[in-house]
Amino acid sequence: MSNYRSGYSKVIVAVVFLASVAAPLSQFKVPPMMGQLMESLNISLAASGWLMSIFALVGVIFALPTGLILKRLGLKVTGLTALLALLIGSAIGTFSQNASLMLFSRSIEGVGLCLLTVMAPAAIATWFPPEKRGLPMGIWASWVPMGSILMFNIAPLIGNWKSVWFFVIGYTAVTFVLTLLFFRLPKDGEVPAIKAESAAAHGNPYANRSIWLLGTLFLFFNVMVLSINTFMPIFLETAQGFSSAKASSFASILMITALIMGPITGILINQFGSCKKIFLTGMLIAAAAMVFIFSTSGGVLILILIAVGITFGLVPTSVFAAAPEIMGNPSSAGIGMSVVAFGQNIGMFVGPALLGGLVEAAGWVKAGYVLIPILALGFVVGLAVKVR
Repeated sequence: MSNYRSGYSKVIVAVVFLASVAAPLSQFKVPPMMGQLMESLNISLAASGWLMSIFALVGVIFALPTGLILKRLGLKVTGLTALLALLIGSAIGTFSQNASLMLFSRSIEGVGLCLLTVMAPAAIATWFPPEKRGLPMGIWASWVPMGSILMFNIAPLIGNWKSVWFFVIGYTAVTFVLTLLFFRLPKDGEVPAIKAESAAAHGNPYANRSIWLLGTLFLFFNVMVLSINTFMPIFLETAQGFSSAKASSFASILMITALIMGPITGILINQFGSCKKIFLTGMLIAAAAMVFIFSTSGGVLILILIAVGITFGLVPTSVFAAAPEIMGNPSSAGIGMSVVAFGQNIGMFVGPALLGGLVEAAGWVKAGYVLIPILALGFVVGLAVKVR
């Protein structure tokens, strides 16, 4: 829209992005410190996996109510509550001396992640009309790759796991203050009015069929995402003979590519005027990549990892941009995002267990093949989503 000229919207994107990064910093502070945590808390490798899985489990339980919480508390209070949960969770974790207390702290952090997942794109939807949302949503969609890449590189330099927890507390506290001081809703006339184009905007927002279809597509996609993210390093070590350092380096190609592709995807959404074309394309590329993901090596494997990383940017960015548009009314954007987050967390919870069992039963290559019909089913579901 030609009358869109609010400079403050850029401040909102910056604040929301920085605040959102606090969540993956919290989530991914465990993997690089796993050895120290196992020794300090006296837990096994199998039990240590729950320090990560608890985030997805909390998301499954808490995702749908998050939309209602956002509607009741509003964007700013929800964002501050999310950051407070991350602060409290990290603080409890810092002083944990056993696995039970650490798991409790991680569950509190999981609530913070869930709230931010819903609040942040709803905030962007409030400040930007649909035809302008692509780029800011693409910038925000790189929050998880950014947080995970930062943590995997910063944590080893810090060295001690408790010091890593204190670092996350410090970062989160800064973003809490930034959100408190600078986040606000647009003033009257500051941004163009956004029409409620969805029929569900005038009734029960949970009755919107397309948002459930979008959430289902995202469920199938995240089965693949968490499966590949979880097992790629160990596949490279055991099947390809990589060292631990080289395996981590190769696996990081996925997140580095996703980080680059987030903003690019936002530009593509604005350019083509379509979220649907983007997420359907991403699903097709992902399905094709699964044919080769566990059966190639060397330079070809790098190309396959880049292709999968591209889908890590294409699909989430376009799904996050599509959800508020499907809901129509910006006040219902949080409800839409809660449904998407619900699907996302189910996929995250199911994916690693599913692929792990398939690898044990049939080997790496056949396990990868099983992901193809899952992604194909997601593509078919996506065809039925009513969004531009």
